[in-house]
Amino acid sequence: MQRLQRILGTTEVLLHYASQAELVARAQKAFIEFAPGGLARCSGVLNIKSGKVLLRADSGAVAVRLRQLGPSLLAYLRKQGVDSTELEIQVQPDPQMLQRTETKADCPSISAQTEASITHLSNSLPPDSPLRQALDTFMVRAKRQKL
Repeated sequence: MQRLQRILGTTEVLLHYASQAELVARAQKAFIEFAPGGLARCSGVLNIKSGKVLLRADSGAVAVRLRQLGPSLLAYLRKQGVDSTELEIQVQPDPQMLQRTETKADCPSISAQTEASITHLSNSLPPDSPLRQALDTFMVRAKRQKL
């Protein structure tokens, strides 16, 4: 507790942390403006040190997309006043997203009319048809989600 009071007592340290937090917030705002909607929800700015912007990606696919956008993202960040020369991307799945995927999927169920139409289409196809097999698998999964 004494250490915390000592740190909080020095305004120089607090000013440093406040300015760093402001810089990261400004970079995050610029990142959200730049990135397409889905990408912005799956990634974000973690930190900035010595011109290196550290980004978080929920998955490897998101990290690849961020690397593809890297040069234009750096240019946009510089344009927005964020001193940035390099990107580092870390794959760190969002804990809330992991918790949601462990529970039952939040996919909307299909209506009875849609179910009947898919079943009718499936029955009209030859038994060895790949489309019929895919439709049958889809229906099994859709019925499982209703439970």
